[in-house]
Amino acid sequence: MCHQQQQQQQQQQQQQQQQEQSLLSRCDLAGVAHYISSGHARNIVVMAGAGISVSAGIPDFRTPGTGLYSQLQRFQLPWPEAVFDIRFFRHNPKAFYLLAKELFPGGHCPTPAHFFIKLLHDKGLLLRTFTQNIDALEQLAGLPGGKVVPAHGSFDGAHCIDCRRACSVHAIQQAVHGDELATCDSCGGLVKPDIVFFGEPLPALFHRRRLADLAQADLLIVMGSSLAVQPFAGMIDAVPAHCPRLLINRTKVGQNQQQQQQQQQPVLQLKLQQTSTCSSDSSGRSNSNNSDADDADCCSAFENNAAALTAGSSCANISGDEVPAADAAGGSSAGPAASAAAAGGFDFSSGGRDVLLLGDCDAGVRQLAELLGWHGELQQLVQAGREAFEQPGGTWKVREHREVLCGMRCCVMLCCAAGAAFLLWGSLVGSRSRCVQRRRVCAEFCGGQQQKRV
Repeated sequence: MCHQQQQQQQQQQQQQQQQEQSLLSRCDLAGVAHYISSGHARNIVVMAGAGISVSAGIPDFRTPGTGLYSQLQRFQLPWPEAVFDIRFFRHNPKAFYLLAKELFPGGHCPTPAHFFIKLLHDKGLLLRTFTQNIDALEQLAGLPGGKVVPAHGSFDGAHCIDCRRACSVHAIQQAVHGDELATCDSCGGLVKPDIVFFGEPLPALFHRRRLADLAQADLLIVMGSSLAVQPFAGMIDAVPAHCPRLLINRTKVGQNQQQQQQQQQPVLQLKLQQTSTCSSDSSGRSNSNNSDADDADCCSAFENNAAALTAGSSCANISGDEVPAADAAGGSSAGPAASAAAAGGFDFSSGGRDVLLLGDCDAGVRQLAELLGWHGELQQLVQAGREAFEQPGGTWKVREHREVLCGMRCCVMLCCAAGAAFLLWGSLVGSRSRCVQRRRVCAEFCGGQQQKRV
């Protein structure tokens, strides 16, 4: 009992310290709105996941039934995450290309959550947005490229997976939409967009910016992310101790380690049971009949995948929910068991700096905008964005056809150069002909004068 009382006292002291450190007047959304409107938040950092793009028509990855991983059965994969595994891509790139056709940027309109981030930028309050998504909706909403850090890469570039030679984005876009495979002109290797797969490190820009920006953050807003994979998930603990943190999500994530382990324990036990059952079945079939080797191989693949989930690996997310990646030192990625909660995570029960808003991201930002008095401005941005998206040949198509535009500019420049050369040639020829004509006139005049003298 004494030990339990000591623990309770320590927890109470920690809660009191957090409340004293927090600058929130109250631990709810209204407190966050008051914190922003009072001028305390001037360097807001946003962490965005796949949840902010769901209303744009891009499915998230983990929702049962509607999530992208639930829909990947049509690709006949050994496990859903294989479509984003660099080793699997080498042997079967067609599955990824089919999926990339649905997710290629330019076909979706930004959501109110994206425009709320744009509104923060317009107000001069946004320091940086770290996004797990590769749909480029942040930029399409109007955010400058320098304000967005794509933690898991983007479709803005493409490289050969063998020789690492840069390849044309327009070429890979044509291949994706033409149901073809893009290959390297130099070595013939497969070409992949610069998005992060299993077995690949995160962009160097992500590591540079997170170290510099998080130390300056005075408000952290996390939206639509499961916070299941490092190093992205660990960013919530890299902000100063007094920095308020707001989570807008459909489920409670990123909690402290003890709470997260209690939530994951039943899931991990179920995975282990399924793995052991599959392993015993495959071994029994292999002993009884050698013709069932394919079934054993499939079971082995599932077993390896389940073991990876148990050890901490998680599903990659092309659209940005979760992607395993190397840490800043170049080490391997960590998964849910070593996620943000391992370093502390959110503590929503203490009444300190952490605020939880369960629900849809769009509804959450609308509610926050209403409390801030920004509802009208947010609605104007959303309406203007939708009109621009629906307008044929509008600004939304610039990113898709930027290489075509560059080519047209080159053609125009060449035409202008050719025209200038033609004019110069014409002027030279004209000048020469005029000189010849003057010489004839002079010769005739001089000849006439000489005849007169004679």
